[in-house]
Amino acid sequence: MSPAGRVLVRVDDRLVHGQVIFDWLRYLDPVCVMVVHESLDDGQRALVRSALAERYQLWIGNARDAAEYLWQRSDENAVLVLLPSLEELQLLLSAGYNPEVVMLGALGWRTGRQRVSAQVYLSPSEKEVLRSLTACGLNIIIQARYHDLPLVWRPDSAG
Repeated sequence: MSPAGRVLVRVDDRLVHGQVIFDWLRYLDPVCVMVVHESLDDGQRALVRSALAERYQLWIGNARDAAEYLWQRSDENAVLVLLPSLEELQLLLSAGYNPEVVMLGALGWRTGRQRVSAQVYLSPSEKEVLRSLTACGLNIIIQARYHDLPLVWRPDSAG
């Protein structure tokens, strides 16, 4: 069960960037953009705020507070939830918020990660996290831009 309104949960290590600003904000037209991050400092918060137009309410906080905020919402306005990593996603889920779908936007290359799609690279441990989440019924899609066809992440096809 989901709280009121449309909520798009996106894991993207770049958080707020061109694809989010020019594609997802236009498509979703959210009232609020939530950045779920356990440790953004004041400078990083200011940078995120400066990337968004003033018309968007910006919420920045930890996973526990994000889950509470999402469940207490009563309006039907759309919300875009941005998480920088699968670790933050796991924290959001364990805090009690269970979205119907989670989108992987961009998880860039780094040592130990293998390419899964054009913009998503995952380590063996990250693949295992996704395997366990899909086994629990969470739907995971890979979609960089809203007009791209979403790819359903399947553990058996992800190496």
